[in-house]
Amino acid sequence: MNKAIFVAIYLCSLCNQAENQTTYFHYTRSEPSAKAGQSCSPGAANTVNDCVANACKNNGTCVDAINGFYCTCKANYTGARCETYFNQCKNSLCKNNSTCIPGDPSYTCKCPAGFAGKYCQTVFTNCWTGNWTGNYQLKSGTNVVCNKGWLVFQRRYDGSVDFEQYWTNYTQGFGSTTGEFWWGLENLYQATKAYTCSQCKLQVELKSLNNISGYAVYSNFSVGAATDKYRLCVDGYSGTAGNAMNGLASFTVINNQRFTTRDQDHDLALHVNCGAASRRTGGWWFNSCSHTPLNGNYIPSPPNRYFYWGTFDNATQLVFSKIMTRCA
Repeated sequence: MNKAIFVAIYLCSLCNQAENQTTYFHYTRSEPSAKAGQSCSPGAANTVNDCVANACKNNGTCVDAINGFYCTCKANYTGARCETYFNQCKNSLCKNNSTCIPGDPSYTCKCPAGFAGKYCQTVFTNCWTGNWTGNYQLKSGTNVVCNKGWLVFQRRYDGSVDFEQYWTNYTQGFGSTTGEFWWGLENLYQATKAYTCSQCKLQVELKSLNNISGYAVYSNFSVGAATDKYRLCVDGYSGTAGNAMNGLASFTVINNQRFTTRDQDHDLALHVNCGAASRRTGGWWFNSCSHTPLNGNYIPSPPNRYFYWGTFDNATQLVFSKIMTRCA
């Protein structure tokens, strides 16, 4: 008897016994086959899963195709069934003592501090030289977040990090550069000290609880040294969020102000520390307090102390902020 006819007869008998089952009966052949529970009338078609009988080797993933199968291999394996081992990193192009990491479809290079690029071929000094995007390390080992050539020094989006911190924390930085963080005043000073205020820009990106997005750009930006309490230079506003840093009442202008925290009061307010823990505004460059407490309490707490930008969406609570600088 013709082999194909014999198999079809056998499968039809299985169909009659497994009318309500969803199990597929698979075998490797080029002709159509039948499925349990499916009509076994002449010409009935069935999907054949060739992966059942043709498992890939070395933990490769089998993908069933119309006329057969193919294997997606794990790192360092190749061949029709991933049966052949090869070392991806043996002849890698990774430079400057970077570490080659096998991967799919190819290896990647993990760069040492002070280097960047696909093969770690470029010396990394800052975000703006090279228009970098991603997480990098300065030669000092300090982690840096770059966004299209901008250096990100503050990011908030879920309230997972408490920004009600002390002077030392604001100086050194806190949080994680893979999540919410404040990069650190000293890091910011060191990264920009070679430039004047007119050579650096500041950009603030915001989103409110009403899901409205806005931004503010300042064409002049710098921070001073620790001896001057990281005094702020900021001016030259443009954008959609409003000039909350300098454009409201004179007592809220923060240009030329020193940084204040809960334990170090350098603002101009009389009889009050604008950064006091009880105010829940976090550390900031305050005048006689401020309308830009971007380090304030993420969750509103009485009396109305929270994370906002005074000229944006009627000072509605924010759910996202990102503060960046770039110099030239």
